Amino acid sequence: GGVPYHVHTLLMAYGGRKSKFVLEQIKNKSSRVRKRVGGSQTTRLGGRTDSDSNSTSSGPQQQQQALNRQHSDSAEYQVDIYVPSLAARYMPLFLDYIYGSTLQLTTDNAPPLRYLSNRFDVRDLHREVNSRFITRDLEPGTAAKYCAMADELKDYELRDRSVKLLAERFDG
Repeated sequence: GGVPYHVHTLLMAYGGRKSKFVLEQIKNKSSRVRKRVGGSQTTRLGGRTDSDSNSTSSGPQQQQQALNRQHSDSAEYQVDIYVPSLAARYMPLFLDYIYGSTLQLTTDNAPPLRYLSNRFDVRDLHREVNSRFITRDLEPGTAAKYCAMADELKDYELRDRSVKLLAERFDG
């Protein structure tokens, strides 16, 4: 039993902050795709057309309506993606980013957002989280938290960076 998220997959695939993962799913015209990435939470991305939305926004809505007409056969499908529980808790924040919101990055949300940006192949978010935030925030005072969260997310690169920083602290 996971948590379903019904999202505008065409906006996720073709919008300004697009997910290359979702784009590939649409390009492959999968009617049902199941991927398992470990963990116990399910994030279900259900494709919907803009007629399902009450949004009055003009720019992205018009773009999505045009894309819906081009890809009408891909408008009703779902993608089940299994992500670790820690990452699943930050899925709403990740979706807010995709839909245009500004993120307030913290030590607590950076590792899960890094995981989600990598999993969904959202390069701009990955760059923002990894290069602009974690690089500045990862220090001896935060390294243990990053290490534990990275280990839970099976993000071995971030875990190893954190362990290295902690080891240098003890060697110094």
